[in-house]
Amino acid sequence: MQIPIIYRWEVPCKGFKRRRGYRTAFRAHADIYINKPIGERRPFVYLEPGDEAYEKVTFNDEILLPRSDEVIELDINNFSGLFMTFAHSEPTRDGILKFASKYGLIGVDRHTIYSIEAAAISDSAPPDALYSRHYDSELYATGESIILWMPEINEMKNLVQLWLNIEEYSEKYINWKSFDVVRYKSFLISSSKDYPEIHSQLTPGEKLEPTKWYIMRHINIRLRKAKPQMTMINGEIQPCVSPNNLLTAMWYQFANAVGEDKKYKSCEHCGTYFELGTGRGQATKKFCSESCRVMASRKRNAPKKAD
Repeated sequence: MQIPIIYRWEVPCKGFKRRRGYRTAFRAHADIYINKPIGERRPFVYLEPGDEAYEKVTFNDEILLPRSDEVIELDINNFSGLFMTFAHSEPTRDGILKFASKYGLIGVDRHTIYSIEAAAISDSAPPDALYSRHYDSELYATGESIILWMPEINEMKNLVQLWLNIEEYSEKYINWKSFDVVRYKSFLISSSKDYPEIHSQLTPGEKLEPTKWYIMRHINIRLRKAKPQMTMINGEIQPCVSPNNLLTAMWYQFANAVGEDKKYKSCEHCGTYFELGTGRGQATKKFCSESCRVMASRKRNAPKKAD
């Protein structure tokens, strides 16, 4: 059963721009942030005053800032395959800027950066008040960190690819060890010791079932921030979820896709992914919307420029 998703958000009409600057953080957090390969998820580190890692250091960061105050409102239900579009985005600065300018911010942590002029004035990060709201000036700016987008894209990209190629990847990467331990690559799925409740449900040596558990576990972790509630659909009261940000909304889209075994296709005009229905002609559908079909037709029929 598909769970309806209730989520609307605003996107600047002129998209976003990138801005580089300095950021100050504890040494342990900065080391994890800077030294790990770009695109890897960074674990949180707890620090105690007096530790060497408690010392603050300064490093470069890059954030997304809106190009205008004028915004448009979007609804997740008008983008049936947005999670697929996100998963197929390039985890690069240009790829992130392209997605953000069209679909908005995903909800990763906001950071405040400051210019070299600000550093010369105060030799420190801006006042704490600036961290709690959007802020943009010549000295300071607050926005979502581009580097924090990269592991989010990679995580969804990897799991979507696994889902789309589940039989091939299961055969290739599922490893049973004496029927007591089963892993996907190096990730422990279950064992008779650590996860007996899961292990008892698996058929020893079977490879497809453990992969499904792997996908389910990862999606469930990302759905923890979605709030269940009730809504009215076609005059009937039905359960739904209300995610706290766009990233969680896309993970819920992914969950519905896995549960319903949905099919998706990329629009031949704009590249946005959309869900293929089960009705007549859906399998051969080429465009995500009527406007894209019209614009593609105009482009195709436009007179060619003379050399």
